Amino acid sequence: MTQPDTVATDNEMSLPSLRPLAFLFGLAALIIFAAAYLAFDAQQRDIRTHAEQNLANIAILKAGQIRLWLKERRDDAAVFSDRTPFAERFDNWLRHGAKDDDDRRLMQSRMDIILNTQNYQALLLFDPQGQVRLSMPEPVNVDDRDRQLVFDAMRTQQVRIDDIHISAAHQPAMGLVAPMLVGEGKDSRVVGVLYFRIDPTRFLYPLIESWPIESQTAETLLARRDGDEVLFLNRLRHFNAAPLSFRAPLAALELPAAQGLRGKTGFTSGKDYRGENVVGYLLHIPETDWAMVAKIDEAEIYAPIRRLAFW
Repeated sequence: MTQPDTVATDNEMSLPSLRPLAFLFGLAALIIFAAAYLAFDAQQRDIRTHAEQNLANIAILKAGQIRLWLKERRDDAAVFSDRTPFAERFDNWLRHGAKDDDDRRLMQSRMDIILNTQNYQALLLFDPQGQVRLSMPEPVNVDDRDRQLVFDAMRTQQVRIDDIHISAAHQPAMGLVAPMLVGEGKDSRVVGVLYFRIDPTRFLYPLIESWPIESQTAETLLARRDGDEVLFLNRLRHFNAAPLSFRAPLAALELPAAQGLRGKTGFTSGKDYRGENVVGYLLHIPETDWAMVAKIDEAEIYAPIRRLAFW
């Protein structure tokens, strides 16, 4: 009759002795989980920092290359904007009826050399009335925007460079103009303008659209403000649209390009033109209205560590 009482007493005595052990196991599991979480979080921060540094390095390098490229273009034009034998020859040629003579052939030869060595799309010589007198190659379409740039150069007697736009040939282009002067002091006058047409697809777009390391989502883009919109200047990696054809609201708070055009620089995060969460780096290209964005999808940044977490 006493055996059930003995069994009950033994069970009651064993339960309290297991509780400290269960508590220790639970505490150990909690510590392991917390340590794993902290290690995972630290790894995520390290991965993001590394990705951000890559973005910054690439953006700064590309911005420097673009700035140097623009300077070289201005320097090309500056060579002709001072009082040069080329300007005197053009003036002399115009005053003698713009004939098909040695002066014309010598100027065409010089223009041909510039085209072949400096990678311009076309060169045009405008007279003081804004008429094209020589072009290489021939013919070259011009529009009111081109002529306005020419007249601005004559008025200011300064080298001018136009922004990326759609040309009369319905292609992205930039214009660079050099006013050509002869004479000194009160006798100084503009005898014409040498117009350099730049094709962005030859250097600028390939520079912007390339990415130096393997990535499925990373890209660099240029944008400028157009009224209350963001105008994307180059072809976008993840959207099939021609350059200068895709727009987004300037007021879009999370759009990195809009952030850059509103004045933000440095590291950022937000949603790109696809609505994807991205990490980016923003900067302004000096002496232009351009904002540059270097960005990559957050999902790509964290994919390696998240695969390990789910393994």
